Amino acid sequence: MEHAGPLWIGAISDQAFIEQIIKENQTTAFKSNGKITKLLNQLKGEATAPPTYYVIDKLSGKLKLPAPSNQSFLTALHSSDFQAVPTHFNPRGIKTNAPALAMHEVLTDLVASK
Repeated sequence: MEHAGPLWIGAISDQAFIEQIIKENQTTAFKSNGKITKLLNQLKGEATAPPTYYVIDKLSGKLKLPAPSNQSFLTALHSSDFQAVPTHFNPRGIKTNAPALAMHEVLTDLVASK
């Protein structure tokens, strides 16, 4: 972890508001409805996630391990009883409540099982 200055650690989105926008998107014929729906559903999943995130490739690189797919890493974290969701702003980013040591163990086990 690097020092980044003051950080906001509270909720950064409102799940109820996102649900209202999803309903509005379903009743309005926007040109990009599919992309909008995908983004809104991802934001809805992130609404209750921890505020910080990790990039799988960077984590794997620091541990000198091959980077797993997003889905396999998310599944492995869920199997270890951690909350984990993909981020909307980084295709290789995840938000999780798993501590760094647990993520190291999950990633090492995941790579070893392949």
